[in-house]
Amino acid sequence: MTENGRDCGIVFDEMSTEEARVYCPSKDQVIGTTTLPPSDSLATKAIVFMLVGIGSPWKQIVGYDFTGNSIPGSALKERVMGIMVKAEEINLKVHFITSDSGAKNQRMWKDFGIDFSRGNIMNDLSLVHPLDSSRRLEIIPDAVHVFKNLVHGWLNNVYLTLPEWYVELKKLPSSIVHRAHLKELVSYEHGNQLKMAYTLKEVDVNFETKMSSVDKMKVSNSTKFCNLDNASALRFVALEKNNPSLLATAAYLEDITLWYAMMTNRSEDLSLRLDNPDYYKNVCDHLNQTSQLIYDVRVGALGHWKPWKSALTMCTQTVLRLSDRLLKKGHKIVLTAKFIQDCLESVFSVVRFKQRRPTSLQFSQIVKIITLTQYMTKVPSSYYMDDQEHLVGLMDLMKVRRKELLKDKYTKSSEILQPQE
Repeated sequence: MTENGRDCGIVFDEMSTEEARVYCPSKDQVIGTTTLPPSDSLATKAIVFMLVGIGSPWKQIVGYDFTGNSIPGSALKERVMGIMVKAEEINLKVHFITSDSGAKNQRMWKDFGIDFSRGNIMNDLSLVHPLDSSRRLEIIPDAVHVFKNLVHGWLNNVYLTLPEWYVELKKLPSSIVHRAHLKELVSYEHGNQLKMAYTLKEVDVNFETKMSSVDKMKVSNSTKFCNLDNASALRFVALEKNNPSLLATAAYLEDITLWYAMMTNRSEDLSLRLDNPDYYKNVCDHLNQTSQLIYDVRVGALGHWKPWKSALTMCTQTVLRLSDRLLKKGHKIVLTAKFIQDCLESVFSVVRFKQRRPTSLQFSQIVKIITLTQYMTKVPSSYYMDDQEHLVGLMDLMKVRRKELLKDKYTKSSEILQPQE
């Protein structure tokens, strides 16, 4: 494995499990209680930890635990640190930790010493690496979760007020981004066989009917509101109906959609790279501008600060800092999709396909099968590139490191056993 191929990050996420104690024949014990930290309370969620390569397309589940609705103390930080220590022992280089911005994870951020308050969120929040003082460690809120919270944060609060500098920059006649503009768009296209905003239905813009928390977590229920098709359709309707107020919503949707595309990019053609300085500068400028936009935007009638504003700012700035360091270190390209949780969402999709809400035993069995089959089976038409070659390289690396440790151990033992002169 190359030097850059050893660069990686820790990604973790959780899913709901059935609250039940179940007998495990292989362990000859009853499982179903929390393991992070260990207790007699029934587990309600399973949390999975994965190592993800940055320079090479490998990924590997390295552990899982069962938790309750909260994780007390600094247990989550200690678990993540334990994985980081093990990874660094086999000469992998952990550069980032990705999680969503839920309450459990925010507690972990604070345990690492990160101040993500409104007054500090625009500052450099990178940490001195706990295992190597010459390196920095980034903690990244998952961009997909940030995007979903951003979209529904707007819809739930009815409207946003854009800052003056953005209105002047875009030459907008209005500063209000209103959800009613989407309803007006759907109404305009009602009865048309061909629609510009084809992802939106009348039921979608009936905002009096609240969407469930489960539906909000589906990416498709965010992208159908925020996409370039809707933005273009709003511009068209603004001209047709002589309603320039729609242009503010169109501009906002365009910039947020581009932000999301840049933060979840898997294409080498659109990757961050130093050999295309103009493109790299344009991407960085747009990400920085969007970060400042969300920081300055006022939410609803009272203009309250919202957690998703901190999450987007923190997510954007951490990815920009990390990408810059990786490119200067010698990486030819950086794919921002490496820093999101999609790899684990794919695992959870397979788990739910087998059992929608598994018990702790079912979850353990399914995850073990998934972990092993990625070494054994090539899946036709898979969403990800075939990474078996890189996984074998990772296993070889672990075996070499284990032999080195054993050799050192035996050498020290033999020195101790040598007769003293």
